[in-house]
Amino acid sequence: MQESPVAPVCKSGQQTVYGAMLHFPVEIACEVEADPDEVTFRWEFNSSFGTLELAPTTTVGRKSVVHYIPRSEQDYGTLSCWGRNRVGLQRMPCLFVVIPAEPPSAVHNCSVGQETEHFFRVSCYEGKDGGLNQYFHTEVRGPDSSLLLNLTSQTADFAIRGLSPGTVYTLTLYAVNAKGRSVPLVLKASTLSTPESQTRRVDGPGAPLSYSESVPFPAIICYYLHSKIDKI
Repeated sequence: MQESPVAPVCKSGQQTVYGAMLHFPVEIACEVEADPDEVTFRWEFNSSFGTLELAPTTTVGRKSVVHYIPRSEQDYGTLSCWGRNRVGLQRMPCLFVVIPAEPPSAVHNCSVGQETEHFFRVSCYEGKDGGLNQYFHTEVRGPDSSLLLNLTSQTADFAIRGLSPGTVYTLTLYAVNAKGRSVPLVLKASTLSTPESQTRRVDGPGAPLSYSESVPFPAIICYYLHSKIDKI
């Protein structure tokens, strides 16, 4: 059964909040669902000072992109996007909020797992990105506070390798974007000890000893021979 043509509506799951720095362009994408998918777009910027129509930078099918540059504090506000196809104009616009960019928030709820003698993994929840793309750093320091590793990741998940057994490390984790870095989060993590150091030996009076530990081997042989002679 063929579906009926429909006017454009906003596609769900789009990014709707953008952080932007003064005098730097931010690329805002508006995507719609429509049938037919030959769509033209209209953009407007709305603030407390009024409304300004914007020309889209590129339009391909059901997606339109505008490069927006805030040049003063008054240029932060809401962008509205409407699509139109041969069925008609989109009834409710897609809305995108442009806010001043800021440094990201700190990572949180970190956990340490998969520990071995030379490895562990640290996974954290990401904080707010400040409206910009962010990435993550961790600094790994040994017991003497010397810097051993400095790692960068696109996610707040780090696989720490090349470590020493049975050692406690201090990790400093923080997020970074174009506006700066977050407040650092510091935690402790340790590797497992070697199997030899994990094996405990019980010493002292009353400690259970094996026969070979309590009686020298030659004495066992002599005792056996004397017992045989006494019975002759």
